[in-house]
Amino acid sequence: MQRKFYVISRTTVTKDIIGIFNEEKKKLKGHMKELSGRVCITTDMWTLIQNLGYMVLTAHFVDKDWKLQKKIINFRVLPHPHKGEAIAKAVENCLLEWGIEKVMTITLDNAKNNDSCITELKKRLNKRNGLLLGGEFFHIRYFAHVINLVVRDGVNEVKRTIKRLRQSVKYVRSGPSRIQPFKKCASDENLTTKRALCLDVKIRWNLTYLMIDTAMEFEKAFDRLEEHDPNYKIECDVKGEGLLGDSDWRKLKALQTFLEEFYKLTKRVSSSKYVTSNTYFDELTQAKDLLIDNLTNDDVDFCEMAMKMDAKFDKYCNFDL
Repeated sequence: MQRKFYVISRTTVTKDIIGIFNEEKKKLKGHMKELSGRVCITTDMWTLIQNLGYMVLTAHFVDKDWKLQKKIINFRVLPHPHKGEAIAKAVENCLLEWGIEKVMTITLDNAKNNDSCITELKKRLNKRNGLLLGGEFFHIRYFAHVINLVVRDGVNEVKRTIKRLRQSVKYVRSGPSRIQPFKKCASDENLTTKRALCLDVKIRWNLTYLMIDTAMEFEKAFDRLEEHDPNYKIECDVKGEGLLGDSDWRKLKALQTFLEEFYKLTKRVSSSKYVTSNTYFDELTQAKDLLIDNLTNDDVDFCEMAMKMDAKFDKYCNFDL
Protein backbone atom coordinates (compact mmCIF):
# COMPACT_ATOMS: atom_id res chain seq x y z
CA MET A 1 0.00 0.00 0.00
CA GLN A 2 1.15 3.55 -0.71
CA ARG A 3 2.65 4.86 2.54
CA LYS A 4 1.19 8.30 1.99
CA PHE A 5 -2.31 6.88 1.75
CA TYR A 6 -4.34 7.81 4.82
CA VAL A 7 -6.78 5.12 5.96
CA ILE A 8 -9.92 6.79 7.21
CA SER A 9 -11.80 5.42 10.20
CA ARG A 10 -14.87 3.20 10.05
CA THR A 11 -16.88 5.98 11.69
CA THR A 12 -15.94 8.42 8.93
CA VAL A 13 -16.80 5.90 6.20
CA THR A 14 -20.19 5.23 7.80
CA LYS A 15 -20.87 8.96 8.09
CA ASP A 16 -19.93 9.56 4.45
CA ILE A 17 -22.11 6.68 3.20
CA ILE A 18 -25.13 7.88 5.16
CA GLY A 19 -24.53 11.42 3.90
CA ILE A 20 -24.41 10.27 0.26
CA PHE A 21 -27.51 8.12 0.80
CA ASN A 22 -29.52 11.02 2.24
CA GLU A 23 -28.43 13.32 -0.59
CA GLU A 24 -29.39 10.80 -3.29
CA LYS A 25 -32.67 10.05 -1.51
CA LYS A 26 -33.50 13.76 -1.50
CA LYS A 27 -32.83 13.96 -5.25
CA LEU A 28 -34.96 10.89 -5.99
CA LYS A 29 -37.85 12.20 -3.88
CA GLY A 30 -37.72 15.40 -5.90
CA HIS A 31 -37.85 13.48 -9.19
CA MET A 32 -40.76 11.35 -8.00
CA LYS A 33 -42.79 14.38 -6.93
CA GLU A 34 -42.54 15.68 -10.49
CA LEU A 35 -43.98 12.49 -11.99
CA SER A 36 -47.13 13.04 -14.02
CA GLY A 37 -48.03 9.34 -14.00
CA ARG A 38 -48.56 6.76 -11.29
CA VAL A 39 -46.11 4.48 -9.52
CA CYS A 40 -46.27 0.68 -9.47
CA ILE A 41 -44.99 -1.09 -6.38
CA THR A 42 -43.46 -4.53 -5.90
CA THR A 43 -42.56 -5.98 -2.54
CA ASP A 44 -40.89 -9.09 -1.22
CA MET A 45 -40.12 -10.51 2.19
CA TRP A 46 -37.79 -13.13 3.59
CA THR A 47 -36.34 -14.32 6.87
CA LEU A 48 -32.60 -14.64 7.46
CA ILE A 49 -30.98 -17.40 9.49
CA GLN A 50 -30.91 -14.97 12.46
CA ASN A 51 -34.74 -15.13 12.36
CA LEU A 52 -34.90 -11.48 11.34
CA GLY A 53 -37.64 -10.62 8.86
CA TYR A 54 -36.84 -8.17 6.06
CA MET A 55 -39.04 -6.36 3.58
CA VAL A 56 -37.99 -4.66 0.37
CA LEU A 57 -40.21 -2.22 -1.52
CA THR A 58 -39.42 -1.26 -5.11
CA ALA A 59 -40.99 1.56 -7.12
CA HIS A 60 -41.44 1.20 -10.89
CA PHE A 61 -42.33 4.26 -12.94
CA VAL A 62 -41.86 6.02 -16.26
CA ASP A 63 -39.80 9.20 -15.92
CA LYS A 64 -40.19 12.47 -17.84
CA ASP A 65 -37.93 11.09 -20.60
CA TRP A 66 -40.28 8.11 -21.04
CA LYS A 67 -37.74 5.68 -19.61
CA LEU A 68 -38.78 2.82 -17.34
CA GLN A 69 -37.18 3.23 -13.92
CA LYS A 70 -36.82 0.79 -11.03
CA LYS A 71 -35.80 2.15 -7.62
CA ILE A 72 -35.59 0.38 -4.25
CA ILE A 73 -37.23 2.80 -1.82
CA ASN A 74 -37.35 0.64 1.27
CA PHE A 75 -35.25 -2.12 2.79
CA ARG A 76 -35.78 -2.68 6.46
CA VAL A 77 -36.37 -5.15 9.25
CA LEU A 78 -40.03 -6.06 9.70
CA PRO A 79 -40.63 -7.52 13.18
CA HIS A 80 -42.59 -10.75 13.55
CA PRO A 81 -45.37 -11.70 13.22
CA HIS A 82 -45.72 -10.82 9.54
CA LYS A 83 -49.47 -10.35 9.54
CA GLY A 84 -51.25 -8.62 6.68
CA GLU A 85 -52.08 -5.52 8.73
CA ALA A 86 -48.43 -5.09 9.77
CA ILE A 87 -47.22 -5.41 6.17
CA ALA A 88 -49.86 -2.92 4.96
CA LYS A 89 -48.85 -0.41 7.62
CA ALA A 90 -45.15 -0.75 6.71
CA VAL A 91 -45.92 -0.22 3.00
CA GLU A 92 -48.13 2.80 3.73
CA ASN A 93 -45.49 4.38 5.98
CA CYS A 94 -42.91 4.00 3.24
CA LEU A 95 -45.19 5.60 0.65
CA LEU A 96 -45.88 8.50 3.02
CA GLU A 97 -42.17 8.92 3.71
CA TRP A 98 -41.46 9.21 0.00
CA GLY A 99 -44.48 11.40 -0.70
CA ILE A 100 -45.95 8.87 -3.13
CA GLU A 101 -49.68 9.56 -3.41
CA LYS A 102 -50.59 8.09 -6.80
CA VAL A 103 -50.18 4.31 -6.82
CA MET A 104 -51.22 2.22 -9.81
CA THR A 105 -50.64 -1.38 -8.70
CA ILE A 106 -48.82 -3.51 -6.19
CA THR A 107 -47.33 -6.92 -6.96
CA LEU A 108 -46.75 -9.50 -4.23
CA ASP A 109 -46.25 -13.24 -4.07
CA ASN A 110 -49.12 -15.59 -3.20
CA ALA A 111 -48.59 -15.95 0.55
CA LYS A 112 -51.86 -16.02 2.52
CA ASN A 113 -50.96 -13.01 4.66
CA ASN A 114 -50.66 -10.90 1.51
CA ASP A 115 -54.41 -11.21 0.85
CA SER A 116 -55.22 -9.46 4.14
CA CYS A 117 -52.39 -7.01 3.41
CA ILE A 118 -54.06 -5.99 0.13
CA THR A 119 -57.46 -5.54 1.81
CA GLU A 120 -55.97 -3.34 4.52
CA LEU A 121 -53.76 -1.37 2.13
CA LYS A 122 -56.64 -0.64 -0.24
CA LYS A 123 -58.67 0.65 2.68
CA ARG A 124 -55.84 2.96 3.78
CA LEU A 125 -55.02 4.31 0.31
CA ASN A 126 -58.66 4.81 -0.70
CA LYS A 127 -59.07 7.19 2.23
CA ARG A 128 -56.68 9.51 0.39
CA ASN A 129 -58.18 8.75 -3.06
CA GLY A 130 -54.83 7.27 -4.02
CA LEU A 131 -56.15 4.41 -6.17
CA LEU A 132 -57.81 4.13 -9.57
CA LEU A 133 -61.36 2.74 -9.63
CA GLY A 134 -61.23 2.25 -5.89
CA GLY A 135 -58.39 -0.23 -6.26
CA GLU A 136 -60.33 -2.75 -8.36
CA PHE A 137 -57.17 -3.62 -10.32
CA PHE A 138 -54.73 -2.70 -7.57
CA HIS A 139 -53.41 -6.19 -6.77
CA ILE A 140 -51.32 -7.86 -9.48
CA ARG A 141 -50.25 -11.42 -8.82
CA TYR A 142 -46.59 -12.25 -9.32
CA PHE A 143 -46.91 -14.51 -12.35
CA ALA A 144 -43.39 -15.93 -12.04
CA HIS A 145 -44.24 -17.03 -8.50
CA VAL A 146 -47.44 -18.65 -9.74
CA ILE A 147 -45.40 -20.59 -12.30
CA ASN A 148 -42.99 -21.61 -9.55
CA LEU A 149 -45.83 -23.02 -7.41
CA VAL A 150 -47.42 -24.79 -10.38
CA VAL A 151 -44.22 -26.44 -11.63
CA ARG A 152 -43.01 -27.44 -8.17
CA ASP A 153 -46.27 -29.35 -7.65
CA GLY A 154 -45.89 -31.08 -10.99
CA VAL A 155 -42.24 -32.03 -10.63
CA ASN A 156 -43.10 -33.72 -7.35
CA GLU A 157 -45.04 -36.34 -9.38
CA VAL A 158 -41.80 -37.68 -10.89
CA LYS A 159 -39.71 -37.24 -7.75
CA ARG A 160 -38.25 -40.78 -7.78
CA THR A 161 -36.65 -40.28 -11.20
CA ILE A 162 -35.35 -36.86 -10.18
CA LYS A 163 -34.00 -38.30 -6.93
CA ARG A 164 -32.05 -40.92 -8.92
CA LEU A 165 -30.58 -38.23 -11.14
CA ARG A 166 -29.76 -35.99 -8.18
CA GLN A 167 -27.87 -38.81 -6.45
CA SER A 168 -25.97 -39.66 -9.65
CA VAL A 169 -24.90 -36.04 -10.12
CA LYS A 170 -24.01 -35.75 -6.45
CA TYR A 171 -21.85 -38.89 -6.71
CA VAL A 172 -19.86 -37.55 -9.67
CA ARG A 173 -19.43 -34.07 -8.19
CA SER A 174 -18.32 -35.27 -4.75
CA GLY A 175 -14.59 -34.96 -5.50
CA PRO A 176 -11.77 -35.01 -8.09
CA SER A 177 -11.35 -38.77 -7.65
CA ARG A 178 -14.82 -39.21 -9.17
CA ILE A 179 -14.92 -36.28 -11.57
CA GLN A 180 -11.85 -37.43 -13.52
CA PRO A 181 -13.13 -40.99 -14.18
CA PHE A 182 -16.46 -39.53 -15.26
CA LYS A 183 -14.68 -37.20 -17.69
CA LYS A 184 -12.85 -40.24 -19.05
CA CYS A 185 -16.21 -41.98 -19.58
CA ALA A 186 -17.49 -38.90 -21.43
CA SER A 187 -14.36 -38.82 -23.58
CA ASP A 188 -14.64 -42.53 -24.40
CA GLU A 189 -18.21 -41.86 -25.59
CA ASN A 190 -16.95 -38.96 -27.76
CA LEU A 191 -19.01 -36.40 -25.84
CA THR A 192 -17.63 -32.97 -26.71
CA THR A 193 -19.88 -30.76 -24.59
CA LYS A 194 -18.17 -28.01 -22.58
CA ARG A 195 -20.94 -27.92 -20.00
CA ALA A 196 -20.52 -29.27 -16.48
CA LEU A 197 -22.97 -31.19 -14.33
CA CYS A 198 -24.87 -29.00 -11.90
CA LEU A 199 -26.69 -30.01 -8.75
CA ASP A 200 -30.12 -28.59 -8.02
CA VAL A 201 -31.75 -27.22 -4.89
CA LYS A 202 -34.92 -29.16 -4.07
CA ILE A 203 -37.12 -26.09 -3.63
CA ARG A 204 -35.92 -24.41 -6.86
CA TRP A 205 -37.49 -26.14 -9.86
CA ASN A 206 -35.53 -23.95 -12.30
CA LEU A 207 -32.30 -25.41 -10.91
CA THR A 208 -33.82 -28.89 -11.24
CA TYR A 209 -34.45 -28.08 -14.91
CA LEU A 210 -30.83 -26.97 -15.39
CA MET A 211 -29.61 -30.15 -13.67
CA ILE A 212 -31.71 -32.24 -16.08
CA ASP A 213 -30.70 -30.13 -19.08
CA THR A 214 -26.97 -30.63 -18.50
CA ALA A 215 -27.27 -34.29 -17.40
CA MET A 216 -29.04 -35.24 -20.65
CA GLU A 217 -25.81 -34.49 -22.53
CA PHE A 218 -24.00 -37.05 -20.36
CA GLU A 219 -26.46 -39.96 -20.57
CA LYS A 220 -23.94 -42.26 -22.27
CA ALA A 221 -21.22 -41.24 -19.79
CA PHE A 222 -23.45 -42.26 -16.87
CA ASP A 223 -24.14 -45.62 -18.56
CA ARG A 224 -20.40 -46.22 -19.00
CA LEU A 225 -19.70 -45.16 -15.41
CA GLU A 226 -22.12 -47.85 -14.26
CA GLU A 227 -20.03 -50.46 -16.08
CA HIS A 228 -16.63 -49.29 -14.78
CA ASP A 229 -17.32 -48.07 -11.23
CA PRO A 230 -19.00 -50.57 -8.88
CA ASN A 231 -19.12 -47.98 -6.07
CA TYR A 232 -21.43 -45.86 -8.22
CA LYS A 233 -24.19 -48.48 -8.10
CA ILE A 234 -23.63 -49.23 -4.41
CA GLU A 235 -23.86 -45.60 -3.33
CA CYS A 236 -26.90 -44.85 -5.50
CA ASP A 237 -28.68 -47.90 -4.04
CA VAL A 238 -27.85 -46.91 -0.46
CA LYS A 239 -28.35 -43.15 -0.60
CA GLY A 240 -30.83 -42.77 -3.44
CA GLU A 241 -33.45 -44.69 -5.38
CA GLY A 242 -30.98 -46.77 -7.37
CA LEU A 243 -29.44 -46.18 -10.79
CA LEU A 244 -31.07 -44.41 -13.69
CA GLY A 245 -32.72 -46.84 -16.12
CA ASP A 246 -33.90 -46.43 -19.70
CA SER A 247 -37.40 -45.42 -18.57
CA ASP A 248 -35.88 -42.76 -16.31
CA TRP A 249 -33.90 -41.25 -19.17
CA ARG A 250 -37.05 -41.19 -21.34
CA LYS A 251 -38.92 -39.37 -18.57
CA LEU A 252 -36.03 -36.93 -18.08
CA LYS A 253 -35.95 -36.19 -21.81
CA ALA A 254 -39.68 -35.47 -21.85
CA LEU A 255 -39.37 -33.45 -18.64
CA GLN A 256 -36.50 -31.46 -20.11
CA THR A 257 -38.62 -30.44 -23.10
CA PHE A 258 -41.62 -29.72 -20.89
CA LEU A 259 -39.78 -27.63 -18.28
CA GLU A 260 -37.79 -25.75 -20.90
CA GLU A 261 -40.92 -23.90 -21.98
CA PHE A 262 -41.73 -22.87 -18.41
CA TYR A 263 -38.09 -21.89 -17.82
CA LYS A 264 -38.13 -19.59 -20.86
CA LEU A 265 -41.54 -18.27 -19.86
CA THR A 266 -40.33 -17.38 -16.37
CA LYS A 267 -37.34 -15.50 -17.76
CA ARG A 268 -39.55 -13.54 -20.16
CA VAL A 269 -41.99 -12.37 -17.48
CA SER A 270 -39.37 -11.69 -14.79
CA SER A 271 -37.58 -8.78 -16.41
CA SER A 272 -37.39 -5.39 -14.72
CA LYS A 273 -35.58 -3.75 -17.64
CA TYR A 274 -38.58 -3.63 -19.94
CA VAL A 275 -42.38 -3.68 -19.69
CA THR A 276 -43.91 -7.17 -19.55
CA SER A 277 -47.59 -6.35 -18.98
CA ASN A 278 -48.29 -6.13 -22.72
CA THR A 279 -47.20 -9.76 -23.22
CA TYR A 280 -48.72 -11.14 -20.01
CA PHE A 281 -51.92 -12.60 -21.50
CA ASP A 282 -50.06 -14.24 -24.36
CA GLU A 283 -47.63 -15.86 -21.91
CA LEU A 284 -50.55 -16.94 -19.73
CA THR A 285 -52.32 -18.71 -22.60
CA GLN A 286 -49.09 -20.35 -23.75
CA ALA A 287 -48.63 -21.88 -20.30
CA LYS A 288 -52.24 -23.07 -20.29
CA ASP A 289 -51.92 -24.60 -23.77
CA LEU A 290 -48.77 -26.44 -22.72
CA LEU A 291 -50.59 -27.99 -19.76
CA ILE A 292 -53.61 -28.97 -21.86
CA ASP A 293 -51.38 -30.65 -24.46
CA ASN A 294 -49.87 -32.86 -21.75
CA LEU A 295 -53.18 -33.89 -20.19
CA THR A 296 -53.34 -36.68 -22.77
CA ASN A 297 -49.68 -37.68 -22.53
CA ASP A 298 -49.07 -41.42 -23.07
CA ASP A 299 -46.88 -41.52 -19.96
CA VAL A 300 -49.15 -41.97 -16.93
CA ASP A 301 -46.77 -40.05 -14.63
CA PHE A 302 -46.69 -37.13 -17.05
CA CYS A 303 -50.44 -37.14 -17.43
CA GLU A 304 -50.90 -37.01 -13.65
CA MET A 305 -48.26 -34.30 -13.40
CA ALA A 306 -50.02 -32.16 -16.01
CA MET A 307 -53.40 -32.65 -14.29
CA LYS A 308 -52.02 -31.52 -10.94
CA MET A 309 -50.28 -28.52 -12.48
CA ASP A 310 -53.38 -27.56 -14.47
CA ALA A 311 -55.54 -27.58 -11.33
CA LYS A 312 -53.04 -25.40 -9.47
CA PHE A 313 -52.74 -23.07 -12.47
CA ASP A 314 -56.53 -22.55 -12.60
CA LYS A 315 -56.61 -21.92 -8.86
CA TYR A 316 -54.30 -18.92 -9.12
CA CYS A 317 -55.17 -17.63 -12.58
CA ASN A 318 -58.96 -18.21 -12.56
CA PHE A 319 -58.65 -19.67 -16.05
CA ASP A 320 -61.90 -20.77 -17.67
CA LEU A 321 -61.73 -22.04 -21.23
